[in-house]
Amino acid sequence: MSIIAVKCIPQKWSLGYVVKMFSKVINGRFEALNFQSKSRTQKSKTCYLRLSDKLDPVQVVENINTAVFPYQFKPMALIPDHVPDIPLAAKPKKMQQKLRKSLKLKGDDTPEKVITITKFEIIAEMQAKYPGLYDLSRKTNHTLLEDIAKKVHERIQVIGENNPETLESCFKLSQHYRRAHPHFGDFQLVLSTLHAHEDRTNQPRTQLLEEELAAVKHNKHTIDTLPHEQVQKVVYKYSDRIIKKVTEHVNNLKSEVMEGDTEDEIVRKKVREELKKMAPFLPLIVKQVVTKHFVPQRTGYQRMRIYGEPFLPSKETMAPFVRRYQPVRVNRSERVYNLLRFYVPPAHVASLLAMDGTVLNGAKLIIRTCDLPTYKVSAALAGTDGAGLHEDNIEEENEDWSDMMQV
Repeated sequence: MSIIAVKCIPQKWSLGYVVKMFSKVINGRFEALNFQSKSRTQKSKTCYLRLSDKLDPVQVVENINTAVFPYQFKPMALIPDHVPDIPLAAKPKKMQQKLRKSLKLKGDDTPEKVITITKFEIIAEMQAKYPGLYDLSRKTNHTLLEDIAKKVHERIQVIGENNPETLESCFKLSQHYRRAHPHFGDFQLVLSTLHAHEDRTNQPRTQLLEEELAAVKHNKHTIDTLPHEQVQKVVYKYSDRIIKKVTEHVNNLKSEVMEGDTEDEIVRKKVREELKKMAPFLPLIVKQVVTKHFVPQRTGYQRMRIYGEPFLPSKETMAPFVRRYQPVRVNRSERVYNLLRFYVPPAHVASLLAMDGTVLNGAKLIIRTCDLPTYKVSAALAGTDGAGLHEDNIEEENEDWSDMMQV
């Protein structure tokens, strides 16, 4: 990535406003790192922008210097000989989602990363569709899901080789994958992969029904697939043990100053004496700390996802359906063509899950909570360590459907 400097930025401008002003001129992905200003009394300052690898810094500088801006604003861009040692902003500013979409900018992901992320998302979709797949795979030490991932990866590579344009985005690649390998073939893929594994290990073939694999066991509230009440009970159990050990340790400390004690020993014993004075309050202190920092808090909303088979219905169709459940933060995935993510109040979770299997405009809706156990397949197949590629580590930029939300 290249870094350019833009001088003559008004002092009152924020990083976000800089991004907004230069987005159409640069017409590509970039982020504003921070400002450099010699004095607050000066009327202008310098901003440093980091450009995408797909942008030519020389062309960007020329575009900025020849562009006409409103308010008689005349910036001067250049490629610096060296970037000064200025602190980065806590969160460098990027383009807003709506602006990036209006400019029709493509992503910067490499083909290898597009393939890897798409594989992750397809395997995640299969585990959401078939909640029993996780337990079934666990019996094989998750060899089953790894083998399925290999086959999915091979299929994706073939699609990419035959249609290079699909490697521009995960959205496009996942869409082509489902055209070549429709959802109704997922169960057969699972079954054939399972039987192949059992044949290799000389085990009898499992008789499996799709209805059994798709059955969902709902928990009212879970923390990492454990019920909240169970987590709370365990934490309090061990907090009692901590209180007992800490109190016992403090009460047994030697705090009497003796003749011949060094200055350091005297100081330590005085501190111990103060600790002993606090001993009656230690149980309360420990419980407060444990409750605040170690007991997971119930969330006010439940994360949900809806997959559409063979496609996700349009916004006009989905909006009235989802609005009944008072959703917040409704986002259509940019990486999976048929996925909608959102949050709903706990009171609406059961009624929404009861709509699983609903057909809208020819599309079947697979409705799931996001607390189902999910196995994260290896990224080694794509020739990368996979760091930061899984859904839990990806800061996915989604299309905001806020105009249809009722908060």
